[in-house]
Amino acid sequence: MLRKEFASKMRYAQKNDVVIVAAGENKEDIGIGLAWLGDEPAAVHDACFIFRSDLYPQYVSHYLRSNYYHKQIVKYVSEGKICSISAKGLGNAIIPIPTYEEQVRIATLLNKFDALVNDLTIGLPAEIAAVQEQYEYYRDKLLSFPNSKISA
Repeated sequence: MLRKEFASKMRYAQKNDVVIVAAGENKEDIGIGLAWLGDEPAAVHDACFIFRSDLYPQYVSHYLRSNYYHKQIVKYVSEGKICSISAKGLGNAIIPIPTYEEQVRIATLLNKFDALVNDLTIGLPAEIAAVQEQYEYYRDKLLSFPNSKISA
């Protein structure tokens, strides 16, 4: 719970805003964005930017985690004990803008991949099954000998 005396001094992300990291311990974290989808406003730290646009917020969030984007902004990241980027530096990045429907489609697919990779109840069993299948394939390959007859 945010204390009342601080509440009026805070900046808030609204539903569908993208909160972007402007400062952190390493340059890899700089510029990463997260779509705020909550119905209530969320207080945002001073070391973050709030990006508000007509783009699909989850599409933007995924794009802000891409190598294409980070290659664009890395030259604008100031390194030191704390790494940071200015709004001007972020503003130099180009975000491709497909149709809104395509943004939704791309974000939906990436959300599913993200769930598969990061949700242990989904991703881990799928990975175990894939490794088991790979093991069986190579086992059968290694144990198959051409022109050999099995004798008891």
